[in-house]
Amino acid sequence: MRLTFDHAPYLRPRADFALGLGQAPLSSHLEIDDDRAPQLARKATLWRERRPLVFAAEPGSEAAQREALEVISAAVPGAPGASSKAWREPNTPPLAAAALAVQEDLVVMRASACAGEGDPVWRLSAGAVFFPSRWSLRANLGAPFLALHGPVPGLSGAAAARARAAQRALSTARADRLLERFGWSLTPDAAPDQRPAEDGGLGRDAFAQGVIADPHVRVERQTLRKLPRSGAVLFTIRIHVTRARDLAARPDGATRLHALADSLMALSPATAAYKGLDGVREALADHLRDLAT
Repeated sequence: MRLTFDHAPYLRPRADFALGLGQAPLSSHLEIDDDRAPQLARKATLWRERRPLVFAAEPGSEAAQREALEVISAAVPGAPGASSKAWREPNTPPLAAAALAVQEDLVVMRASACAGEGDPVWRLSAGAVFFPSRWSLRANLGAPFLALHGPVPGLSGAAAARARAAQRALSTARADRLLERFGWSLTPDAAPDQRPAEDGGLGRDAFAQGVIADPHVRVERQTLRKLPRSGAVLFTIRIHVTRARDLAARPDGATRLHALADSLMALSPATAAYKGLDGVREALADHLRDLAT
């Protein structure tokens, strides 16, 4: 039997982006399944061939990176199954070393003092992001947490309040508590690394047409946890991809595909555009419903 995880955030339709965080057991910090070997092999290849795209760090982030490596090493002793020796090489940055040993991508957020009263400003200080969901790590290094979600539509009113609550969650994060959230999108293939056009990925039209031709459901699980010595926060980002046609073979496949179509149609126009699906979502929803029959 194939070992995998069954996350399905699309079963709960939302019009706009949500930053809902829930508590999870510390034992669930990392997810290991049957995709481990190919994903680690892909990371090793990207590290050799496209290093500037997958790793970036600000000066001064080294202590937090080392602490993140300690946390990951404790969770995965010896990094069983790691396909690359780079994670043990002395010249490999600590955060990259940690990410090369696990299926998750890793991001370190550090706080900087705010000009006035209120919560500190949390910034992306270091990242080892091998499998992005059409965003550029190097373009976002140093960006404040809220600015990272700035292009995400729906971050006004109640959504903006949720974003500010998530910012506060960084300030109150604890080492003994794991928080998680989920998101979903549709992609044209099962490749875990979905880069934006500026980093060599598909252009917007080619991406949308590829999704129509062969939709794949991409679920992203994010966790956050405090690194107590450095005071930084460690994000993990884990990608799960399922071909929509394979969903149809499940006993509950028809229910899931209809729910996915409903979630797609429930998106606001701005959110559909953010996901790269504006202009095709009606046809895509019809295709998903056809797969369910």
